[in-house]
Amino acid sequence: GEIILLSFNKDKREKYNKNLFFLENSDSLFQNLTAYENISFISKLWENNCNIEQIIDLVGIRSYKDKLVKNMSLGMKQKVLIAVAIASGAEFLIFDEPLNALDIENIDLVTNVFLTLKKQGRTILLSSHNIFESSKICDEIFFLVDGSLKEAPLEYTQIKQFYFENFS
Repeated sequence: GEIILLSFNKDKREKYNKNLFFLENSDSLFQNLTAYENISFISKLWENNCNIEQIIDLVGIRSYKDKLVKNMSLGMKQKVLIAVAIASGAEFLIFDEPLNALDIENIDLVTNVFLTLKKQGRTILLSSHNIFESSKICDEIFFLVDGSLKEAPLEYTQIKQFYFENFS
């Protein structure tokens, strides 16, 4: 098959890659750089002239923006990872378990960040075990059932019922 992203396919690799951003997890961050330096590096690499300070405030990392990533907790790294993705300027963002290691307050903050990105027209693909928060963010939810994708309802109580019908 072929994947087309914003009308670009693999033949237009540079434009295709500039519109897609994915770092698997916080281990992909530059551990010997600060949060600020990681964000700055990606914005330059993706040639996105963004307001880094605004991104820092959006994801709530102001108090540790100058801390080396290797000295951060996993929750702090998760938020830096999200800031880096935003700084890329990519229209299509992929996140794998972006709510891992976050406390309730930061889950709420990140959920609101994703909703802000969604309002800005960015497309977000995320995998998550946190179905409640995912149902607030996502337009569509799918489960992998016996090797096939099955679309689930968006309402949380219906998602629970769908889950138990397919996985019990």
